[in-house]
Amino acid sequence: MKANELNTGRMFSSVSETLAEHEESNTWTKIPALVKAAGELDLIVTGIATQLGITSKQSGAVSSKDALLNTVSVAAHEVAAGIHAYAQETDDPELAAEVDFSLTDIATGRPAAVVARCTNIAALGAEHLDSLADYNITQAKLTALTKKITAFEKQVPKPRQSVARKAAANKAARRLLEEGRDLLYGRMDKLMVQFRETQPELYAEYKTARKIVNSAAASNDRKVATVSAPSAHGSAANGASTNGVAATKKVGETTSQNGNGHSNGAAEVIAEPLARAA
Repeated sequence: MKANELNTGRMFSSVSETLAEHEESNTWTKIPALVKAAGELDLIVTGIATQLGITSKQSGAVSSKDALLNTVSVAAHEVAAGIHAYAQETDDPELAAEVDFSLTDIATGRPAAVVARCTNIAALGAEHLDSLADYNITQAKLTALTKKITAFEKQVPKPRQSVARKAAANKAARRLLEEGRDLLYGRMDKLMVQFRETQPELYAEYKTARKIVNSAAASNDRKVATVSAPSAHGSAANGASTNGVAATKKVGETTSQNGNGHSNGAAEVIAEPLARAA
């Protein structure tokens, strides 16, 4: 997600927390339509936090794939070398040519080619197994090689799957952001107008929470608010957070006020994004 989108999510959290702080004052909770809207906002905040958790999760799929490639290549090279020595001794140039691989040769190419190459080496080892005992190529080694081929083959698609999951999570988070914008602009902002005169403190805090923080000019040592999942009661709880950082307001930073219209995004800039896009 982009910085302006992350900032918008943080604004949602701030609004939810502001309402939670005034929940026991028996003010806005008397209005069913506002209670319903606040509950919907909480669900949106929770959903965004969940999706951002997916996008920020580090995947070990690539490193695991590389490790398995190395393991299967070493095992296949050992078997191929033994078969090659046997073929040379028995004057079988055709068999020798089939297994004339360096370790690099075996590991080179697309995963499907590596799997096919190693599978062929294992098959040749099984075919000549009775003659390979003196070369220390045993059934146990062939079985181990076959298992390593299977493990590598299963791991091959996982890095791509991880990328796809993160892309889907980003799309889901953006859909939730749009729902949140519509909810605030179209309903909650309108319902909060009635507190302008009767509850000026609540109204002022709500308007402050509705500002999107622009930290472009802020120093690097200031804390940045995160998109925090709300508590179970339907409004965001104080201190609830995503990725272990509580939502906070930055002191002395500039902000942009979202009036009744959608923000043009110009002020939605942040120096420290909550999570990097996949």
